[in-house]
Amino acid sequence: MNNQMGKIATLVAAVVAIVGMIPSLFILLTEGERMEKWVEISILITEVALFLSVLAAIGSAIKGLTVDPKGFRQVLIGMGILVVLVGLTYAFASGADFEQYTKIRVTESGSRWISTGLNATYIMMLASVGTVAFSLVYRLRK
Repeated sequence: MNNQMGKIATLVAAVVAIVGMIPSLFILLTEGERMEKWVEISILITEVALFLSVLAAIGSAIKGLTVDPKGFRQVLIGMGILVVLVGLTYAFASGADFEQYTKIRVTESGSRWISTGLNATYIMMLASVGTVAFSLVYRLRK
């Protein structure tokens, strides 16, 4: 059953990637108002994909907790760390550059949230790379 779910997840990810690439290609190939329309479509697709990803992640976490309720503590710790990370990156984010994006109607608040998301992503990426590097070094030392 798990193998079949993995295949379905891979197929869904591939479809979402292809659907997401289509507006990006049109953005590169068009100019003016047509490009702005494709940017709006691309943002909408991104929002839908993000919403579906969050739902899938929450559903997977709930399913995992029903299988192993002892993992609830780790879930709360992970979510707490994520909330603190987003809070800190939001506190340090600036929406001052929103005027550069008036064509795609980004507000100062929207610009600040974009900055928050990017900074949180960078920090999580660095943490992931650091964890992998630590794991490799630890294995080599054994």
